[in-house]
Amino acid sequence: MLKWPSEQFTPWAVAWTTIISNITLIAALVIAYWTYVQSAENSQKDKSLEYVADFNRDDMLEARNVVYRVWKDFDFKKKAPGGSREVIYAIVERVTADHDQHGPEKSIKTAIINISTFFDSASVCARTEVCDGGILQTQLGPYARSFYCLYAEWIAAEQAQYNLPALGSGMIELAENEGSC
Repeated sequence: MLKWPSEQFTPWAVAWTTIISNITLIAALVIAYWTYVQSAENSQKDKSLEYVADFNRDDMLEARNVVYRVWKDFDFKKKAPGGSREVIYAIVERVTADHDQHGPEKSIKTAIINISTFFDSASVCARTEVCDGGILQTQLGPYARSFYCLYAEWIAAEQAQYNLPALGSGMIELAENEGSC
């Protein structure tokens, strides 16, 4: 059996070894916690950026293009002077009805619902803290506000007609954070 050179050395070595071990353990726990927090924040940012990327590709891009094509030649200054909510709603109703005669595959109503439900899911992602609400607000909020200001009455009518009270609620949340119409 191995013996220490002196009996007095043993308590001193044990004390210092214990202190160093405890400090190392505390440092490891702090580093582990910090790594966990950083990983969670990065995960939120990544998920948020996935939503932003989804907004700019495939189905969402097609839905936005359908909406854009409907309004690209429309001059609100000439056809809706003053721009009251009632006038805008009447124009939206007429334009969506005229456009939807072209068939359901390019339906503006379908596009509006797709865009609204996208904003709803993005809002839920932020509220549950799976996504970073700040990133979503910055990247999607201005479009949500413009979209909501144009289609608020139409969406409210769809909510009532089909008993879908939550339709557009996330979009409204994002839009209101950007300011009033």
